[in-house]
Amino acid sequence: AASICWSPRTTHRAIARYERCWLPLLHKHPGKQLVPPADVEWVWYCHAISGTFERDCQNLLGCSLASDKWLFVNESQRLEALKETQMLWEHTYSEAFQDVEYSTRAGGRGG
Repeated sequence: AASICWSPRTTHRAIARYERCWLPLLHKHPGKQLVPPADVEWVWYCHAISGTFERDCQNLLGCSLASDKWLFVNESQRLEALKETQMLWEHTYSEAFQDVEYSTRAGGRGG
C-alpha cells in the first residue's frame, strides 16, 4: 500500500482546488451526483465532518450544499458519475481533473 504523506504544498493545492473548483462545480450542478478528484475528496470529507460545512458554503457561495453527494448505489454508478465529473471539470476549468502531484504521491491512485 502506498504511503500518502501530504506536503504543505500539496495540502494547500488541494484546499485551493476544493474552494476554487469543487464547491462552485457542485453549486453549478445541484441535481448531479458528482465525484471529486482524490485530493479534493479528502478536503471535502474533512470539511463535511467539521461542523462548519453549511455555514462556510453559505459564506463562500451564498447557499447551502449537500455534503452527502458521494453516496452511490454501486461501483458502476460511481464510475459513470466520475466520468461525467471529469468531463465537467476539465471543460469548466481547462485544467486536469486529477492533481498530478497528489496522484504521484498516492502511488497512482486516482479517479
